[in-house]
Amino acid sequence: DLVERLAPRGSEADVAALFMDWDGARRLARTATIGSHSSFHAILSQESAQAQADDLSAARERLAREIGAPIATLAYPNGTELDYDEGTLAASAGAGHLGAVTTRPGWNDATTPRHELRRFVMNPVRGLEGLRPVVRADGAMAFARGT
Repeated sequence: DLVERLAPRGSEADVAALFMDWDGARRLARTATIGSHSSFHAILSQESAQAQADDLSAARERLAREIGAPIATLAYPNGTELDYDEGTLAASAGAGHLGAVTTRPGWNDATTPRHELRRFVMNPVRGLEGLRPVVRADGAMAFARGT
């Protein structure tokens, strides 16, 4: 039911309608915390250290300016172990992000580097079956109970 409700409406050719504009982002920022991504969605580990620093700083600064809210976090494009490197970690911190998330699955604890936070990516197409591995993951129930 959720997947059906969230499915895009209209022509498949109307790709622009699938993306939020700045007005939509400003409305979202009034009720949710928004993090940065990048300006060009480049695979950061394939860019020079300077290009990474420039991209992440510019993206964070523009997003903050456009939505009128501080930007504390970053989500790495694609976010796999191959998509970011030590230069990316330094560029993220240098751009002023307090932390950054990868797409590497797993739980975070006090020893997890704050610019390499793990997360479970939920793909709506997978429906409830896609949530099952997260709920059944080691530590999930302890985490849910706040222990």
